[in-house]
Amino acid sequence: MSNGALSDLRVLEYSHFISGPYCGKLLADLGAEVIKVEEPGIGDEARRTAPFLNDTPHPERSGLFLYLNTNKLGVTVNPRSSKGRSIFKDLVDECDILIENNRPDLMTEIGLDYQTLSQINAQLIMTSITPFGQTGPYREYRATDLITCQMAGLGWTTPGKVRNPPQEPPLRTGGRQAHFVAGSTAAMATLFALCARRASGVGQHLDISEQEALASFLRMEIAYYTHDPDGSYHMFKTRVGTPIMVGFLPCKDGYIVNGCREEYQWRRLLEVVFGPDFDKEKRLMNIFEGAPWSVFLIAFNWEKVRPLIVEWTMQHTKEEIFRIAQERNLPITPCNTIDEVLASPQIKERGFFIDIDHPETGKIHYPGAPYKLEKTPCQVVHPAPLLGQHNNEIFAGRLGYSKQDLAKLSDSGVI
Repeated sequence: MSNGALSDLRVLEYSHFISGPYCGKLLADLGAEVIKVEEPGIGDEARRTAPFLNDTPHPERSGLFLYLNTNKLGVTVNPRSSKGRSIFKDLVDECDILIENNRPDLMTEIGLDYQTLSQINAQLIMTSITPFGQTGPYREYRATDLITCQMAGLGWTTPGKVRNPPQEPPLRTGGRQAHFVAGSTAAMATLFALCARRASGVGQHLDISEQEALASFLRMEIAYYTHDPDGSYHMFKTRVGTPIMVGFLPCKDGYIVNGCREEYQWRRLLEVVFGPDFDKEKRLMNIFEGAPWSVFLIAFNWEKVRPLIVEWTMQHTKEEIFRIAQERNLPITPCNTIDEVLASPQIKERGFFIDIDHPETGKIHYPGAPYKLEKTPCQVVHPAPLLGQHNNEIFAGRLGYSKQDLAKLSDSGVI
């Protein structure tokens, strides 16, 4: 994309599954030329990951792969072979950035570590993403998203305060957050390094830890605990506390999210549920034992108050409750399903979801960019590449290999 914000960048991506490819996608969708390197015949692990179109497994029909690899050129190279390593180095020589998310020692074992590659291209920025980083006692440990989320502490804080920790254990977070957060962190750090290179003229090696990327989201919890480990914020150590009134409440057609925190907000909500004379409501007075209501009393007796509020919410739909809340300036909103997000009039108006036409799947709805750049917008020009789709364009057109050369390289498993 000649008018993209990053259209002057060339990126080589030797990564798989989510974190590295997502980092590459964020750059590619802003105009960077990203050449994705996959293993011959096997390809990216994401190609074998559901969901698949029509629930039929196929390396070109994985929704995960198709989303993560838009706007990229795709080649196949086996850098473990001598000739494949030579080709890889030729590609590095022409690139500004190398993204990889392999285990820490792999690049060294195959002779493609930063020290080696920086001698070929002194301006190279090499971004390495691993579960726990390039150093430390866990550097060689492998991890799934579930493991990294728990190791980062995010699972400990989910779902929040509980009454009985043995019966309410930490939960898994949804959406493979560790991988996506690491990918976005890596993209941001890569752009930081790019700014530094423009000042210094030299590149550098970036070390991205999924554990640390996710743990950085827990700054409030860590700050509370380190400043007052045994005081009022002890729940971050024990998870025990008064159940949070902010949260989900069932209604006629799903759930709403109640975000009321302040006393005036609760006053307005109680007026909606029980009427303007809610402070004389017999059921509340029985719970509060005749004491004047307060947010503290609601919190302390939340397990008894909640059913009374749910009795009201179950008489209304999400949309009805949302409109009532909007009229009273209350922080209450529907908990949308994925179908409802797709149909959201707000998201439709902003054009967040886009259609991408792929030769194996036809047009499919994809999430677009969560930001708007007025002068250099994010654009999806072409779909994710087929396995080895651009071998001829890159190896013959740029590196000068003949058709006969490519045939021999293919037969020998190099490409």
